[in-house]
Amino acid sequence: MSRILFLDTSASQTRCFWIERDHEPLVVLYESGNEHAKQIIPALDQLKQLIAPQPVQPEAVAVLNGPGSYTDYASHFR
Repeated sequence: MSRILFLDTSASQTRCFWIERDHEPLVVLYESGNEHAKQIIPALDQLKQLIAPQPVQPEAVAVLNGPGSYTDYASHFR
C-alpha cells in the first residue's frame, strides 16, 4: 500500500491530503492555470516541512498541467 500526498493549489486555499493506493506513490500538485504556477515551488517548500516527520516519503512529485500532462518535481524532494 502506498501513500499519495495530494496537493491542490487551484483553490484560494491550498488543500493537502493523503490518499492510499496500491502502486506508485505520487505527490500531485494541481495547476488549473498559469496564475497558479507561481504557487507551486512555495507550496512544495511547505509540503517538505509537512511531510518531513512522516515515515513514508513521496517517490514522485507531479504538477498536473492539464488532461494527461504533468511536470515532474521529484528532484525538489531529493
